[in-house]
Amino acid sequence: MMLKSKLNRALLTFHIIGVLLLCSIPVLSSQKDVCIIVTDSITKQRLQFTTIGISTGKKVIKKRTNYQGIVKYRSSESCTAVSATYIGYKTKSVPCTEADTIFVALAKQDNFMDEVVVTGNFTPTLQNESLFSIKVIDREKIDAQQGNTVRDILQWENNIRLSQDNILGSSVSLQGISGQNVKFLIDGVPVIGRLNGNIDVSQILLNDVERIELIQGPMSVQYGTDALGGVVNIITKANSSPALKTNANTYYESVGTYNADIDIEKTFDDFGARVSFGRYFFGGYNSDGLNESVRASQWKPREQYFTSWQMRNNFDGLILRYDGRYFNELILNRGEPQLPYKERAFDETYKTSRFNHTLMADIDFDTSSKLSVTANISNYEREKKRFVKNLFTLENAQTTESSDHDTSIFNSWMIRTVYNNTLQSGQLQFGLDINSDENRGKKIIEGTQTIGDYAAFGSFTTKMFGVITLQPGLRISHNTRYVAPVIPSTNVKFDFSDDVSARFSYARGFRTPSLRELGFYFVDINHNIQGNTGLSAEKSDNFQVAISSLHSFNKTIVKPNIALFYNNISNLITLAQVSDVLYSYVNIGRFRSLGFNATAECITETLRLSAAYGVTGRYNELSANFDIPQYYFSHDIQASVQYDNLLTDITPVINLKYNGSVRNIRLAEDNTMTTGLIEGYLMIDCIVKHNVFSPLLDISYGVKNLLNVQNINSTTSTGVAHTSSMTQQPIAFGRLFSLDCSLRMEW
Repeated sequence: MMLKSKLNRALLTFHIIGVLLLCSIPVLSSQKDVCIIVTDSITKQRLQFTTIGISTGKKVIKKRTNYQGIVKYRSSESCTAVSATYIGYKTKSVPCTEADTIFVALAKQDNFMDEVVVTGNFTPTLQNESLFSIKVIDREKIDAQQGNTVRDILQWENNIRLSQDNILGSSVSLQGISGQNVKFLIDGVPVIGRLNGNIDVSQILLNDVERIELIQGPMSVQYGTDALGGVVNIITKANSSPALKTNANTYYESVGTYNADIDIEKTFDDFGARVSFGRYFFGGYNSDGLNESVRASQWKPREQYFTSWQMRNNFDGLILRYDGRYFNELILNRGEPQLPYKERAFDETYKTSRFNHTLMADIDFDTSSKLSVTANISNYEREKKRFVKNLFTLENAQTTESSDHDTSIFNSWMIRTVYNNTLQSGQLQFGLDINSDENRGKKIIEGTQTIGDYAAFGSFTTKMFGVITLQPGLRISHNTRYVAPVIPSTNVKFDFSDDVSARFSYARGFRTPSLRELGFYFVDINHNIQGNTGLSAEKSDNFQVAISSLHSFNKTIVKPNIALFYNNISNLITLAQVSDVLYSYVNIGRFRSLGFNATAECITETLRLSAAYGVTGRYNELSANFDIPQYYFSHDIQASVQYDNLLTDITPVINLKYNGSVRNIRLAEDNTMTTGLIEGYLMIDCIVKHNVFSPLLDISYGVKNLLNVQNINSTTSTGVAHTSSMTQQPIAFGRLFSLDCSLRMEW
């Protein structure tokens, strides 16, 4: 009986479970996976990372689209509507249906003419809404200027000057501030490998770059050291094409430039991958009028090989991205044949390699809070060698003098964690920044010097009276080699109307002493230069005022802007004579700059016009003791015209930049003043873009340096250790013809 009773209870349980399963069949059959696809209403391009709101009877479920502009959800009868929100587009809501796929086509906002910017901001923000005055150079402008390197682009920007050394490369100054006070980033990661304090911007390539974001003025709260003069953030492309997509480019200049690169990308649901590689070659060039043999070149031959790769995966609430980059460059400095028989010459090679690994993670806790983590390892190595070249047998033999050869190695790793939270009263940001740098070389004390910097930073935004946005910030650091300063900043934005706004900012900047300045050691029969471990950080105070507006008249957009700035740098690190024979780095320098920059842009359906005028005053330190002007001013003028012929798909582009003369005063060893002058010059490029088989094949061709600028006269004085003289400063190759072809294919 007991066995029968247990059997009956088991059968009853089985029947109850069966009935429940049968009752649930209609419910289970009514649930299915539904795809939501978000696109641009005009171009039909899918919009990745769009915020999706799925409305149910009780709550709204938040999700984000993947790289293909798709998000999936399990449907239910309680779903009432799906909304899509994407920056720069009008939010749209559509009702839930029984279809397997729901399409949401978003239309751009009528007044949307600003780029989305990320540099210094809590979250991606419209350029006009950012508290910082950010200049965006997008991919369209890069292509219109036939830009292959950052140098090609920055030379056309107002308030920016480039100097050229045909061995060390191109360096940049912003607002009169140059050298190690300008910070370069790639996707927020610092670029390492400074020679004499400068980053060679001709080594930063643009083949996989989406845009460049430029901020003039200190950004030390957000990005730490080296950001006194400003930040140049290079934003690379993010793979988004569901098809297998290739983009092959070739570029030619009549002075002997031959460039080629290819980019391949593919996305599989939530996973995307991209790889690019290429070779840039320049055969060397001599400017007109130089009395040099055909063997030696004023502009040295240069060969560059590079590759980059990217993998991204979009989990629910987590985006992981890994980037890798490799760069290799060889510069050949051929010497003149040696007398009396001219059977040999001394050649030098300069080899540079860069290797970077970056892992980034973005975690969305909800729609109001986000955590971003960036980890990077970077390596830079530059090797100089000298050879004796037999001009008859063409054999190379490395010289035996140890001073003829040198290798500099920079290693760096960083971890940066930033937490952003959107509150009812504003936004909050808190971050931790850990950086470690190493410099190795035979001119470094003990062969190796290291430095570590550990910082916490934070800021928040709050809105007052509906028209004022305030953002104070603070950075506190601990450095292993010196006492790090506390860095504050304050940014204020007044919105007078929807079209007119004013920005006021005060920011303190700082620059850590470089490992070279701390641990340099170069002593021989002609030199006695040693580093100084007691150096302090350079400090700066920067004030900026900017007024910008955006006006729309029918189909015409007008964007005028004016900005004023003042920089005051103290504790400037300078190489000085500290005894009869010893030179070292000391904190005795001071630098000030002030000026303004006025820009205007007019955009119609077929025409884009821009113009800018800037004035920069540089402080004369000797004016405190001599009857000379306190500031010398230089003037910049920039203009560009782009006309889109919609019928022929031909777009002519004219770029113009005038760099005014720059004066300087130096005190010679005999206590007399020497006045130097760098002449002004005007550059003009004329380029024509032609969409031959749009979007399959694009060709652009033109004449660069129309006025044939090559060398300008320059009177320079480099301090007590050297002399002053009139020299020829290289500016450009001279007038040349250029041709650029781009082939795009999808499978």
